[in-house]
Amino acid sequence: ANVNLSTGKDIWRFDWKPFKKAKDASASTLSKGFSAMKIDEETNTLYFPLSDQLIAIDINSGLPKWNPKKGGATGKVLSMYVTKEGVLVLSPKGLQLVDKSSGNLVWKKPIKIKNAIESILLQDGDDFFAISKGSIVKIDVANKSTKVLTEKIKFSGKESFSSLEIIDDLIILSASQNIAAFNKNTGKKIHHTYLKAPGSS
Repeated sequence: ANVNLSTGKDIWRFDWKPFKKAKDASASTLSKGFSAMKIDEETNTLYFPLSDQLIAIDINSGLPKWNPKKGGATGKVLSMYVTKEGVLVLSPKGLQLVDKSSGNLVWKKPIKIKNAIESILLQDGDDFFAISKGSIVKIDVANKSTKVLTEKIKFSGKESFSSLEIIDDLIILSASQNIAAFNKNTGKKIHHTYLKAPGSS
């Protein structure tokens, strides 16, 4: 819903009835592995992951922009970014580009990202990075291709990766007790630090 902050009254409330899996809307949360909602201010569009599809909502009217039965058939949206080419979506099947006007899938086949359900998608300008089978891969959206940037990364203590960010020319990959940095252009490992848990020998 869109709420007037002065009066507290609804400006509009979205109608979930046309969406056959509307009852699952409350489960499409970050804690369940779904992406956060995204707003495209240029087109006044709110992108909302719902069950196994992506919904585009007009912010001004509260109406869906795509056909509920055809648009946004992405699969579970794990992560997404709004780009000039379309909405880049990471799902369990890999990376897919969604047309912002129709919700149709732009590519006939997604870019495969192995173990995508455990991956992290990160944007750096026109470049995108993700984790695939324990390595950082660089994604070329325009040419629909990927390049393995690093060797397979193993964290001490059998930790899983939980955060991926870019600071200057470094890609920082971290977990509770591990942090590693790699050159974002060459993939060379700059450093890796493991902090033992308190009380461990």
